[in-house]
Amino acid sequence: MYTNTAYTNFDESVQTNNRVLVLKQREDQNALDTKGMIDNRLFKGENQLHAIMDTQTLLWVLKYEKGGLPETLKQSWTSFRRLFDYAEKYFNSRGVDISEVKQYAPSSDNR
Repeated sequence: MYTNTAYTNFDESVQTNNRVLVLKQREDQNALDTKGMIDNRLFKGENQLHAIMDTQTLLWVLKYEKGGLPETLKQSWTSFRRLFDYAEKYFNSRGVDISEVKQYAPSSDNR
């Protein structure tokens, strides 16, 4: 398990079922997935990775705002912390850090 500032700075007392994991490519590495590159829109703010809790099952899942997830991320977790730990390990091995966790707030231009 990693000690990530993004997680420790996140206020768990604010209950929300949709959180955005902000990704940042490491300067010294190319961001790679198993097939090549990770979607660069994630680093430019043109795409977002959401952690969403299903209110019926209370399980957490990951979803991209645009496009499909890699197969290894198509899972569900029993807590946000477990989802975060898995995502952090996955992205760390690909030269990407989770730099921030934010509450999701839809923008008015997404109508």
